[in-house]
Amino acid sequence: MAQYSEDWSGSTLGAAPTGWTRRYGTPDILTVVEKTGTVSGRVMRMASHSTANVLYGASMDAVDADADRADFEIFCVYSITANISNTPVNVAGRMTGTARTDAYFIATTTTNVATASGKRIAKRVNGAPTTVASSSYTNAVDRRIAALLRVSGTDVQAKLWEYEVESEPGTWTYTGTVTDVSGADWVGVFEGSISTGSAQGTVDYEYFSIGTGTDSAPRPTSDPAEISFSGSVPAQSWVEDSAITPLDLSTYFAGDLTPFSYAVTTGTLPAGLSLNSSTGVISGTPTTPASAASIVVTATDDESNTAATNAFNIAITDFVEAVRGVQVVLHDRATQSPRASVTGITARWWDSPTESGAPLLKTDTASTDAAGLLELDIESVTSLSLAGVGYLSIYKAGATPETDLHFASRLAVVDIA
Repeated sequence: MAQYSEDWSGSTLGAAPTGWTRRYGTPDILTVVEKTGTVSGRVMRMASHSTANVLYGASMDAVDADADRADFEIFCVYSITANISNTPVNVAGRMTGTARTDAYFIATTTTNVATASGKRIAKRVNGAPTTVASSSYTNAVDRRIAALLRVSGTDVQAKLWEYEVESEPGTWTYTGTVTDVSGADWVGVFEGSISTGSAQGTVDYEYFSIGTGTDSAPRPTSDPAEISFSGSVPAQSWVEDSAITPLDLSTYFAGDLTPFSYAVTTGTLPAGLSLNSSTGVISGTPTTPASAASIVVTATDDESNTAATNAFNIAITDFVEAVRGVQVVLHDRATQSPRASVTGITARWWDSPTESGAPLLKTDTASTDAAGLLELDIESVTSLSLAGVGYLSIYKAGATPETDLHFASRLAVVDIA
């Protein structure tokens, strides 16, 4: 029992595949070529040819000496790229013979003929083909077909599906019994024309594996995902001279080929901010009000694939300090109307209702606005703690008591800032 696999990544481009032997027909039309969207980016191409009414195939050399190869499981991924209407593709074991007329094999086959033989298990005994089990199917150009064939003693099982599009069937689609093809012989692939005298198509085999005895055929390992970007980075607004909450852009990127690196590829970050090229985090303390438009950050994975953020804006606004203060509306005693636009008011801020001496804060230039509102900044009164009580006195030189611009006693004000 053993396992073998081939994706042709180790074969020379433009040359015959290494480790494979041509079987049945001539000329030699096997070549390894590049093809995107396949397991390894390379395929074994069995080119179209005009030789009528022949089989044409290849077998995997590594299996020839395996004593358990009479029982096997084959997994194969292939596609037909030309002349599809005349090209049944066969994945087979117990292959022997040298020509169509004396061939023996057990195979699972797809064609594009919408008949009961579109998908099938087939056998050939001394050149005579027979369908063991089948269903109708219409193939298509470049459709990637996955074929799984298991032969154990006289029992044959198979399933076929569209690779990476359809889910693998949970059970065997076709089952049958074959008693007259028993030799170990070759394991591989072949094609043969449907219409006598018509050209056979071009077939690309991208993956082929075998498990002998009771071993399962290996499957391709999943290709690592390239880096990608998802979501949308929103516009950012921060305040100068205040450390920002770090912006982690790595959360917008995904992929298997780590580590990633990051760089600003469009625009310039505001002064004081920087992007960590290893983590994708923007951090720092902006130093100047600014507007940075259309910032784009590009991430690169370990195989130099790239993905970029959407363009997003960053705004840095002026630092505005919250100021503790007090507001008093002054009214005329007689009319009860606000005293608007009074200037030259002396205001004093005290920490006691009776204490003499210098006040904590004094201004001789306070004034009321058009609504009679007097606003006083008390931020610099450092001796007044939060929720403390201060006392305000107001005086206007030359004013009479009727103006209410002269408090004989001090007004208590609670600091709620």
